[in-house]
Amino acid sequence: MEGISKRTIFPLLSISLLLYVVAVSGGTVALYSALDERMAIVLHAFCNLLLVLAGGLLGLLVGPLAVSRSKWIIQILLPQRSEGECESLLRSLASIVIVLGMTVSLLWGVILIDQFVDTHSTLLIESDVLLYSMGLVTGISWTVLMKQHAWFGLFISVIGMMMSVVNILSPYSF
Repeated sequence: MEGISKRTIFPLLSISLLLYVVAVSGGTVALYSALDERMAIVLHAFCNLLLVLAGGLLGLLVGPLAVSRSKWIIQILLPQRSEGECESLLRSLASIVIVLGMTVSLLWGVILIDQFVDTHSTLLIESDVLLYSMGLVTGISWTVLMKQHAWFGLFISVIGMMMSVVNILSPYSF
């Protein structure tokens, strides 16, 4: 993996897993569920931010390997395309993934979806995994677009997601 040194692999993986465990632990879920009942959504939104960030860190870690494998797959599927065209296609797909990831974060502000997920506890687990996966795919996409500076793009998109969720839900928090 060209972008990640061997010294940073273990810390990035550890931080990613630690953030995930903190965000989905029973104590954290109980605390933000109690606050959600009183319409205080900031902790819940912050836990969602942690999940996306944790997945994004893992995405940065596996990004260089995923990029090389993605190029290889595109060249196999589209053998008539040049390497430059395959690179352009991969960059376009990465841009679409980032935009869709930011757009999907708006769905977390739909009160009916939030209530539906809250009443079906198994969906709560799936939504945690979905948020982690969104971060993972976003981290890989930023690696495609910005290579060595992918961490900057990841933080921009995570902050953008957090701002959109908090701004949508803020009228319901008082």
